[in-house]
Amino acid sequence: MGIEERKNREREERHELILRKAKDLILDLGVDALTMQEIAAASELSKATLYLYFRNKDAILTEILEDAASAFTAYAQSRIPEGATGLMALHALWSSYLSLYGESQDVIVLTGIKNYIDPGFPLSTKGKEGKFGAAMGKMLDLIADVLRLGMDDGSLARVKDPERLARTVIMIATSIIDTVTRIPRHQRDPHLISIEMRETFEIILRGLAAENADPSLLKLMTQ
Repeated sequence: MGIEERKNREREERHELILRKAKDLILDLGVDALTMQEIAAASELSKATLYLYFRNKDAILTEILEDAASAFTAYAQSRIPEGATGLMALHALWSSYLSLYGESQDVIVLTGIKNYIDPGFPLSTKGKEGKFGAAMGKMLDLIADVLRLGMDDGSLARVKDPERLARTVIMIATSIIDTVTRIPRHQRDPHLISIEMRETFEIILRGLAAENADPSLLKLMTQ
């Protein structure tokens, strides 16, 4: 391995280390109390070195959130079967969420960041143009597209505004997690979060499904 290649790898590894340490600190301190000094100390870097990688705290938070949104969207799209009905696609979407975040602390980190960067999201209009960037817009678009697909093929009930409903769905899900973030870390129960999310998604499935829907598509496996 050449010197330049080794330096590039070291920079990438340090970049990822900073993001990991920031996530850990968010779980312990919350987003509001997080500072660049604490991130630098946890990463065993000088504050000056940290600023070579990120210009400020918001840049770190935005990258964490956008990476997660892009990863989820790509993963969910890969789990939707070819030729799926809207209901099948919505089932795959919720199953993907539970598979990725079912009992993961990451979902608490991401919700905390979302509330810090844009407390009004998803009901605000910043989704595709604001600090969240295109990644969050793609996630909203995916949910709205699935709802439109289901309305077109008759597997989901018709609604007037699929994009507005997609925003409402995200608001409901993040509200549950937001409640959990107010509990001290040692008292949080990831399994309970998973159960609450699964039951919420099942309520949405039952509420949107057509009358003749396959009952197996109205239940989600506990991760």
